[in-house]
Amino acid sequence: MWCALALIASLVNPLADVLFTYFGIVRNQFAFGVDEHLPLYEYARMYRQPLLFYGLLTLALLTVGAMIRRRHQIDPAQAFLLLGFTTAGFYAFRYTIFFILMALMTGMPHISALAERYITRARALMFAAILAGISGMGYFAFQYGA
Repeated sequence: MWCALALIASLVNPLADVLFTYFGIVRNQFAFGVDEHLPLYEYARMYRQPLLFYGLLTLALLTVGAMIRRRHQIDPAQAFLLLGFTTAGFYAFRYTIFFILMALMTGMPHISALAERYITRARALMFAAILAGISGMGYFAFQYGA
């Protein structure tokens, strides 16, 4: 109910037409000169970073899979928000960060609940993998001056 009321309030807002105007502008060929308006797949392809697209696709699929698996514990507002932010995140690169944040906030409780029994058995292996991942990211950041 609250989600529906918030959506109605957003559409009644006098600035709601800005959203539709924006989507019309993004379809314009000149807007594609600004790379943040590109769809996520096109952005990743332009910068030759396929893992950017496929990594976020994996995050989306894991989150949706966990939510489907635990569908009895899911609030419909969570599914609605995830669908909206996923659509926006894949529609234009500039909204990708909002999709990532929403997927992590919405999906991680469900993913961790499903993986809880496996986590206790593989705790040492997980700590080693996390340490190796952080070390690898630090090494590459140092190598490329990030």
